[in-house]
Amino acid sequence: MSRTRRNPARSAAAGVLVLVVAVLLPLTLAARWADDTVADTDGYVAVADEVVADPAVQAALADQLTTQVVGQVPATGVATVDTGVRGIVEGAVQQAVASDTFASVWSQANRTAHSTVLALLQGETSRVTLDDSGQVVLELGAVADAVTARIVESGLVSADAIPTFDTSVPLFQSSALDDARTGYEALTLVATWAPWVALAVLVLALALAYSRGLVLIWVGVLSAVGTGLLMAALGLLSERATLAVTSPSVSPALVGSITDVFTESAQHALRTGLVVSGALVVVGVVVLVVEKTVRSHRA
Repeated sequence: MSRTRRNPARSAAAGVLVLVVAVLLPLTLAARWADDTVADTDGYVAVADEVVADPAVQAALADQLTTQVVGQVPATGVATVDTGVRGIVEGAVQQAVASDTFASVWSQANRTAHSTVLALLQGETSRVTLDDSGQVVLELGAVADAVTARIVESGLVSADAIPTFDTSVPLFQSSALDDARTGYEALTLVATWAPWVALAVLVLALALAYSRGLVLIWVGVLSAVGTGLLMAALGLLSERATLAVTSPSVSPALVGSITDVFTESAQHALRTGLVVSGALVVVGVVVLVVEKTVRSHRA
C-alpha cells in the first residue's frame, strides 16, 4: 500500500501552531498567577501572609521599624538611657513582629492596601487613600502600641515624653502604579483569553498534523523549555520590577526578602507547567505508539 503524500505547507502550519501553543502555555500560567495575586485581594493577602511568616522578612521588617521608631524617640542626652531605649524598642519590635497579633494586623493592613493598589491600577482614583507623599502604605499600629507599652514599663522615659509613633511602612508610589496601569490591563486580557486561545490552537495543530503524537510530544518538550526559561527570567527580573514600584524609604533588605517570597510563589505556579508538559510528552508517546501500530496493521 502506497504511503500517503504529505503536504509541506500543512506540516509547516502545524509546526508553527505547535510553537504558538508552547509559548502560550507558560505565559498563561504566569498571567493566571499574576492575575490571581494582583487583581484578587484574597490571593494577594494569601501571598502576603506567606511573606510575613518568612523569618528573613520578619528580621528585615523589624530592623526597618526599629530604625523608624528610634528616630521618633526624643533623645535624653544620657548615653546609657538612649542606648537602653533603643534596646527596648528593638526587643519590643522584634517580639511584636513575630507575634500572632501582628500576623493578623499585617493581613488586614495588606488587605486595605491592596484595595488602594487595585483602585489605582483600574483608574478609580476617587476611592483611593494615600499618605501625604502620595504613597500606598501599610498601617502597623500594633507595633506602635507594643513599643509604647514596653518603654513605659521600663521607666527610662516618662510616659508623656513618648510620641505617637508612626509605624506605617510605605509600599508603592502612586505615580508608579499609574504607569503600570497599561500592563495591568494587558495582564487581565492575557489571563482571561490565553487559556482558550492555547486550547483552540492546540486543537487546530492536532487537526492539521499527520501525527498527533508528535504534536503532543513537541508541545510538551517546547513548553517545558519555555517554562524553564520563564522561571529563570523571573528570578532575574522580579527584584528590578519590585524596586521600580517600591518606595525608596523601605530598606533594601525588606524589599529583597518580600521579592524572594513572591518570586517563589510565582515559580511554584510555573512548576505546574512542567508537570503539564511532562504529561503531554507521556500522552504523546502513547499516541505515537498507537499511531504506528495502526499504520503497521493497515500496511
